[in-house]
Amino acid sequence: MVYSFNKSGSGYILKIEGDLDLYSSYNLKEDVKKVFLSDPDNILVDLSGLNYIDSAGIGFLIDIKKSTIQHNKKCEFKNIPADILRMFRSIRVDTILEIK
Repeated sequence: MVYSFNKSGSGYILKIEGDLDLYSSYNLKEDVKKVFLSDPDNILVDLSGLNYIDSAGIGFLIDIKKSTIQHNKKCEFKNIPADILRMFRSIRVDTILEIK
């Protein structure tokens, strides 16, 4: 998995590419905490390059959403590949995440 943070006018853009699984979500979670705790702001998560996600990866996305809500910030998810979006809808994750 490859990811990048970019500061934009309204917050951060987190772009995730590759597989978001148990191992990679743990490492990414630590980096997101460092960035977000140092400068809590809105987050836009771009999943256009996501190939695979498991339950730990889904849990990670939900954790990001919860953290931003706790800090009265906004978190949106965009460019979700069609097959992953279908899976999100089938398990009702789309009702938790704000999908753009």
